Amino acid sequence: MIVAGVFLYFHFYMRNSQLYEHSLRYHINLICRFLENDPGGRVRLDRFLRPQFNNGTGKYAIVDSNGALLAASAGLTKALTPIGAAKSGDYFVLGAKGDAASYYGLSVKSEYEGRPVWVQVAFIADDIIVDDMLKEFLEDIGWLWIPFVIILLFVNLLVVRIGLAPLRTAASQAGAIGPNSTSIRLSEKGLPRDVHVLVTAVNGALDRLERTLEVQKAFIADAAHELRTPVSILKAHAAILPNFVERYTLVEEIDGLERLVNQLLDSSRLEVLEVKPNETADLNEVARYVAARLGPKAINAGRSIEVIGTPGPVRIHGEMKYLCQALLNIVENAIKHTPERTTVSIYVTFPGAIHVVDRGPGVRPEYRKAIFRRFWQSGGPSGGGAGLGLDIAARITAAHGGTISVGDTPFGGAVFTMRFPASLQQMFSGSSP
Repeated sequence: MIVAGVFLYFHFYMRNSQLYEHSLRYHINLICRFLENDPGGRVRLDRFLRPQFNNGTGKYAIVDSNGALLAASAGLTKALTPIGAAKSGDYFVLGAKGDAASYYGLSVKSEYEGRPVWVQVAFIADDIIVDDMLKEFLEDIGWLWIPFVIILLFVNLLVVRIGLAPLRTAASQAGAIGPNSTSIRLSEKGLPRDVHVLVTAVNGALDRLERTLEVQKAFIADAAHELRTPVSILKAHAAILPNFVERYTLVEEIDGLERLVNQLLDSSRLEVLEVKPNETADLNEVARYVAARLGPKAINAGRSIEVIGTPGPVRIHGEMKYLCQALLNIVENAIKHTPERTTVSIYVTFPGAIHVVDRGPGVRPEYRKAIFRRFWQSGGPSGGGAGLGLDIAARITAAHGGTISVGDTPFGGAVFTMRFPASLQQMFSGSSP
């Protein structure tokens, strides 16, 4: 519509110029014919032309080769424009003086009494009939153009919005699809034909993806479950073996295998983790449970664990069992990386955070996001795990609406922080650090 409006504007502008030129040539030709048919009729020429120009809207002049006026409209003492050698005509514009209007004119060479003369005619630009026609068009039709374009654009946007409403519904449904909701499918009702084909293809891809994930999760869960019994038997037999050089290494490897099996089971269970609305947990209790659980392991490895809690409970909306598992993985990782005869500290702070501090080498900045990815390993000397522990901790934290991060401590080592939204009970209990 904008392009059409611009086109019409230039079209009327060109037509306006053409009608200007046509009107000027009509009067020029009329004067030239009069001169050809009535030689010596200068007085009659003035009598013929002056009534046509007496309203002040136009001027005329007939100039000889010396620049003298042979005939002219009232009050004119010289040529309208300097004479030239033009034969077909020269267009000119007389600039406005003061409040006077500008004139648009034409100068044409002709003959009178056997000698060359120049016939010049000019009209006020705004008084030619085409201006009245254009103004009338703008008054009668043109003023409807802008509101018509605005209404048309609004209607088009409304139609498109209504037509694509099913697509927005499908997009919202697609945004809700996650690891715990792979059975959701995009709605195919009311979609345009071309979009319907796309949505159908996406639903087919989701079907195949869901079947693949189900097979994969079932395999991991079954394999981990089936491995628990032989690993337990193997561990029991290793415990009653007589002491020999490689016994400690064997027991350590069996412990690592048992930890891997348990982590695989934990990872598969997280796929269906859903925190109940009324479930709350005290982070102080979580920290004490993990410290008691891993205390013997830390002592056997030459390390120690301390818990620095808060005077009152720090309650969050969450499942105690899964929060303990997340913290256990982080503390276990800290025990492995902190040097002997050092302490792993667990701090609990308001309104809902747990910080695990070790005295190890820390985590390099470029690894601080990667360490929470599944199966990621730094390849360092203290590696050797399956890369599941921190991934499980991060997923449990995210399932509780929290965040997990890692940074440095002023005295060296790493600090892992899990932050959770405080429960309503905590926020209205008036507790403070």
